[in-house]
This record gives sequence, C-alpha cells and structure tokens, in this order.
Amino acid sequence: MTRLKVTARIAPDGKPFTVTGQEARTLLLLAQKGSAGVVAFDFQGGPPFRLPAYCWSLHRKHDLVIQTLREPHQGGWHGRFVLHTPVEIMSQPDEVERRAA
Repeated sequence: MTRLKVTARIAPDGKPFTVTGQEARTLLLLAQKGSAGVVAFDFQGGPPFRLPAYCWSLHRKHDLVIQTLREPHQGGWHGRFVLHTPVEIMSQPDEVERRAA
C-alpha cells in the first residue's frame, strides 16, 4: 500500500505544500470537519494515537493555526483540534475518497 500524499495551500493564494502519511490524513479530516473540530475517534479505521503530534507538526511546518480545546469526560479530558487557517486541498488520491465512503 502506498503512503497517503496530499497537496494543499493556505487559501486563497498561499504557496502549495505537500504532506504525507498520518499528517495528510489529519489535514484532510481537519479541513473536512471545519469549526466542528476533530477528536481521535473521528478517524475511520481507528484513531491515530499521536494526533496532537500530527497537529503540532502541521502547525510548525506549515504555519497552520490549530486550536486545542479540552473536552472533559469521566476520568479526565481529551482534545478536540480545530483548524482556523483556511486551507484548500489541491490534490489527493482517489483512494482516500473510496475509504471515506
């Protein structure tokens, strides 16, 4: 299986950038969910156990503003990550669309 690869840019006219693997999977879901944000269990096929690390990496490498909201639950809290930077997904493999369906 090939590694997921996504090309995006900060809208409307930012420089294109490419992310791969779990960072690409995270960026796609952040862009899709918008202001609702993302929690680890939103990922089809199981949560990425390093979701905060992928969000931090997207922030550091590509200057994306991703807010972490604390949501309490019995026994502690979990993070909900919200992408505030407008991002345009420019290319993604068809395989991703099939998996999401």
